[in-house]
Parts: sequence; structure tokens; C-alpha cells
Amino acid sequence: MGNHNQKWIDNKVEELMTAAKESLSYKIAQNSNVRVLKHYIQLLLTQRDILKDLKTQMTKYAKLSSAFPLLLSIPGVRKLTAASIIGEIGDIHRFPTTKQLVAYVGLDPSVYQSGRFKATNNKISKRGSTYLRKSLYQATTASVRKVKGKPNNQLLYDYYTQKRDQGKPYKVAIIATANKLLRTIYGVWKNNEFFEIKQ
Repeated sequence: MGNHNQKWIDNKVEELMTAAKESLSYKIAQNSNVRVLKHYIQLLLTQRDILKDLKTQMTKYAKLSSAFPLLLSIPGVRKLTAASIIGEIGDIHRFPTTKQLVAYVGLDPSVYQSGRFKATNNKISKRGSTYLRKSLYQATTASVRKVKGKPNNQLLYDYYTQKRDQGKPYKVAIIATANKLLRTIYGVWKNNEFFEIKQ
């Protein structure tokens, strides 16, 4: 339930509102169409409110975890993403090694090495949590994005750029960088240390 869903609902509400307004000038015969449109608008508004409430509840409970501020210290990881990661992983100590967490999530290096990764959407692997992979994917794209000429997360940006320079396709490089983000998350959470780029 990322920002994509919220934006989609907002766009649909706006489209339907416009359509309903334009329909109001039609003859009485169009009134049934207007009623249907208003019904759909109400459904979308309800869904939007439910999504907003769910996001609020997720963040509220995630704040109870000591991992929450640690994850937020990683540039590119926002509140909802941190909440999703905490909710899906639960206790980081279930995973004695980074490799086990990576395998659990379904971001094994074999997925993206040698340029063999093929994808038409955000799907990465059939194993692990789809929600967790999507959260990591979104956090990764946010991390390597430049704001005012500077990347959100220099460490991940450099890693992503390195993969692209090696000739990796965009999504292959993003998945590889998501793997690095996951290992970074594991490190700060397991060691109970805030993120910092080592000089």
C-alpha cells in the first residue's frame, strides 16, 4: 500500500469528479450516469480514507520498535517504508546472517547477476514477502534519486552507478542496489547503530 495506490485513487477521484461535473449539463436522461459516477467517487474516497488510516496505524505501531529510528536514519527510507520493513521482518535476530535475510526476502544475488534478471514490473522473486520486496524496491529508487543535484543516499547511489557502468540494465542495477540496502538495514538493525557513511 505505497504512495502509488494513493496517487492512483486521487487521480481516479479527480477524473470522476470532472466527468460528473461535465455530465451535469446533460439532459435528465444522463442523471443515472451521474448517480453511478457519484457512487464510484464515494467508493474511491472511502478506499482513500481506509488506506490513510492503515498507513497511520502501521506507522503508530512501528514507532514502538527500537528499529524504527534506526531505519529512518538510512537516507531514502521513509516512515511507511520503515513500518513495512519492520512489520514484514519482525525480529531481525531470527536471521543469524545477512545471507539468510537476503534469501528470506528473495533478493538472492543469483536473481540479478550476469544480467539474467528479466522483469516487466516490480516482481523480483516468487520467494519471500512481496510487500517487503516492493518496499525495498521503492526505497532503493528513492535512495538513488537526485534532489537538487545530490543523491538521497550517496552510498547506494555510488553502488547503483557502479552497476550501471558495468553495463547492467536499469532494473538489474536497482535490484542489486536493493540487496545492498537490505544488507545495510540488517547491519544498522542488528548492531543497533544509526546509519552513517564510513569515510
